[in-house]
Amino acid sequence: MTGKGQDMLPAIQPVDHNNIPPLIKHEKRWLGWWAGPIKESGKFDKFPVDPQFGHRVNPLDPANWLTFAEALAAHRRGMAKGVGFVLSDQHPIILSGTPYYLTAIDLDNCRERMTDHQALWRELGHPYVEVSPSGNGLRMLGLSATPLKGGNAGDGRELYSSGRFMTITGIGARGCLQEISAPLTALERRWFSAKAVPGSCLPVQPSVPSQPETLRNVEIVLSMLDKISSDTTYETWRAIVWAIASTGWASVPQIAHSWSSRASHRYDRSVLDALLRQFDPSRGITLGTLTHYARLNGWAGEPPQLIPASTVPAPPVALGTSNRLLLTAAELRLVPPTPYVVRGLLPAQGLAALYGEPGSGKSFLALDLAHAIATGRTEWFGFPVRRAPVVYVALEGQGGMRKRIDALELHVRTPCNEQFRFCRGEIQLLTDAGADLLCTQVAETMGKGVVVVIDTLNQAFPGADENSSQDMGKIIASAKRLATAVAGLVILVHHAGKNRALGLRGHSSLLAAMDAVIEVEKRATGRSWRVTKAKDDDGNITRDFDLLSYHVGQDANGAVTSCAVQQTAHVGSAHKAPIKGSNQKAAMAELQRLLSAVGQAIDYPAALEHVAAVLNVPKGKARDRAKEAIGSLIRGGHLSPTNGGLCLV
Repeated sequence: MTGKGQDMLPAIQPVDHNNIPPLIKHEKRWLGWWAGPIKESGKFDKFPVDPQFGHRVNPLDPANWLTFAEALAAHRRGMAKGVGFVLSDQHPIILSGTPYYLTAIDLDNCRERMTDHQALWRELGHPYVEVSPSGNGLRMLGLSATPLKGGNAGDGRELYSSGRFMTITGIGARGCLQEISAPLTALERRWFSAKAVPGSCLPVQPSVPSQPETLRNVEIVLSMLDKISSDTTYETWRAIVWAIASTGWASVPQIAHSWSSRASHRYDRSVLDALLRQFDPSRGITLGTLTHYARLNGWAGEPPQLIPASTVPAPPVALGTSNRLLLTAAELRLVPPTPYVVRGLLPAQGLAALYGEPGSGKSFLALDLAHAIATGRTEWFGFPVRRAPVVYVALEGQGGMRKRIDALELHVRTPCNEQFRFCRGEIQLLTDAGADLLCTQVAETMGKGVVVVIDTLNQAFPGADENSSQDMGKIIASAKRLATAVAGLVILVHHAGKNRALGLRGHSSLLAAMDAVIEVEKRATGRSWRVTKAKDDDGNITRDFDLLSYHVGQDANGAVTSCAVQQTAHVGSAHKAPIKGSNQKAAMAELQRLLSAVGQAIDYPAALEHVAAVLNVPKGKARDRAKEAIGSLIRGGHLSPTNGGLCLV
């Protein structure tokens, strides 16, 4: 994280952690941040970073959130200039059973306007206040019983309770973090009473001249976006998304999602949808904002031409409507990518199967996978994970499920949270009553976007003839019905057929209906899983794992034990080409230092940056030589490319 701009930064004081309110220290919504170059206004960007590799991350993605201790540790070892907290109306702070929303007031020019700021502090009841990282601003924090929309009120005044990453310093702190709902609501009304509140994710059509939604104008906007990386600061990303929204076009969601998803490690569909709903035309953001950023990145075209509001525009590019069957390549690019829960393995919606022979470890693997999704682990076997609610329907080995959970929690050191639920008792999904009961309870308790694990298919559909096309059709229909009801993914844990080469046990229509299939195998040398079907991803994926034994209790007969999944070396790693040359050796040493465990992944751009920095070559050739060295290590069997990243083999 070095560069010419860093020489222009003012001195940034270390975080004074002792002054930060304990109430928010206990929340897992922290991130470390790095500073951008100082601007003419005297301000500088603060963008959240990964605590290990230092690359930028999306602050609104819960998968990136850290504990306060983790963020502070990154700051202390020089991987972050400071720490910050994410404001979210989806994650209230619970006090005595009542939810409250942390609300931040950001004030600039504290030296020139100190009298005004002191008056506001007294008006709000002396809430917690601290000095900003630049030393030129103040930030007040309070709790509100309801989330406030807020925004930028101009004149160096901002108020937010959701969708923002706020730096926290503890420097010069006064007051206390307390509930101040009434004065905060009054302040929001006073600052933003003149602002329009949009009722949907698309802006109200302005009465001033605008641009029609013609194919030509859509292509111009796409050409501008092609010049701009979506892997940028949150503020820049937000400005560009709102510039797209300012058109009022029917294709706004598709355009915004398509562009944002190019930074796949930061893209979050729900966060972007919320940002589109927050668009406010009164902020003054138009397509001119997009044109500005595009020209900064080398775009030399002409923006869409303005037309008078009284002119009847051409029919919009209504993508996705029933009367549009044929799309151009430009229009097809607007279709949002398929969302996922485990990138490259499992989609967020549909049907998947995880199967294997008895004793292969498939149920242990399914439980570990479910825990990773529910708790929002950063990755599972090197594949990025997106957090989602999970319901585990354990119909085999119910008596041992408690032991398995205990062993799992001991192993990963993360307890099962409220987003991870278990279905108790027997349930028959082949009957309408059984399917309706599960659909209703999952939807009512967990909401939408749920991952439901059925362990096993045989026990969920007792009496069904798995080899019968008719019975298998009913099983598939029930599974799809459940997936539709929860708008999520159903994972069927199943058995292998007598002939392993034929895959899943039962009628071939089961395999045809699956969006993804994972086979689990026990071999003489250990256990492994491999992808045998992936509709839109690389199916040539295999990973090894072991089952580690844990002591989870004691009974009258002695120690009670169970197992947890531990990833081991990637299969197929026996035949590796020798590492030749100083560049390959230096690259491998640096990547081994970064990737402490086999299977742990690193983004390719981050790997390239680290390797280029350690090569003993002329500076202008370091990046090209790093690409060559990494490519040679991949071809030699030492590195494995995984979903835009790399892991050791």
